[in-house]
Amino acid sequence: LRRSASELLRGELSGGAGGAPGVVAALVPLQGFAAYLRTARPWERGEAVAPAQAEALRLAAQGAQGLGSGEGEVAFSDAEGDPVRFRLREEHSGGHALEVAFGGGQPRRVLKLVVAEGGQA
Repeated sequence: LRRSASELLRGELSGGAGGAPGVVAALVPLQGFAAYLRTARPWERGEAVAPAQAEALRLAAQGAQGLGSGEGEVAFSDAEGDPVRFRLREEHSGGHALEVAFGGGQPRRVLKLVVAEGGQA
């Protein structure tokens, strides 16, 4: 089943039989993987992984606690050109809250996040 699904995806991603081969990736839960990463700390062994992969592994293992000052923020412009900024704010309890600011306004806490089909609200 996995082989046939991979071949089907590879064919669709490459644009058919005449296209270049595609890359297929899947996200699956790996029991104990995060605990292994926290113990092994592969991001500290520079020769083991590429720098970008090392950073991704560090953040995956440490979560929000792995973010440094000024990290944990995503900014972009919406379809109308207005700036939108999401960020993680540390709370007094030691946890983090997701906030959003539109058009340079004051950040507001995100209470519910919904992703609509096709990115359309």
